[in-house]
Amino acid sequence: MEFIDEHGITVKLDLNQNTPKHDHVLMLTKYKDQYLLTHHKRRGIEFPGGKVNQGETTIEAMHRELYEETGAKAKSYEMIGTYTVCGDVPFSKDVFYVEVETMDHNQHYHETYGPVLTSTLDEIKDEDKSFLLKDACILYLVDYIKEKK
Repeated sequence: MEFIDEHGITVKLDLNQNTPKHDHVLMLTKYKDQYLLTHHKRRGIEFPGGKVNQGETTIEAMHRELYEETGAKAKSYEMIGTYTVCGDVPFSKDVFYVEVETMDHNQHYHETYGPVLTSTLDEIKDEDKSFLLKDACILYLVDYIKEKK
């Protein structure tokens, strides 16, 4: 599937890709029937995610980024596909659906202000949302997970 983001860049979604292998991760996260998001200091509210560090597996990066940005620890997870941004320097993210077991209060949430819990994404004001939370591909993934779960 292909989408066009707010910058006019093509974004491709491959739901048949289920082998984690890319340099970025994105997690659609739920905790006690709520979406668990993070408030990025520059971009706004979005799902947690980030880069895979050198020497780290995608799964290790998923757990690390989830904890760093929200204090959450995964109960279960499954890879649901690959999200590829086809810009000047293309990159791909392994996308996971994560159910959270516990959340710790962190002293520092790195580049975020920490966790945000919400029953629906519509509860978040548009001006508080990251461009990623307005992205047609990510919104498609949210609906896809709703139907699947």
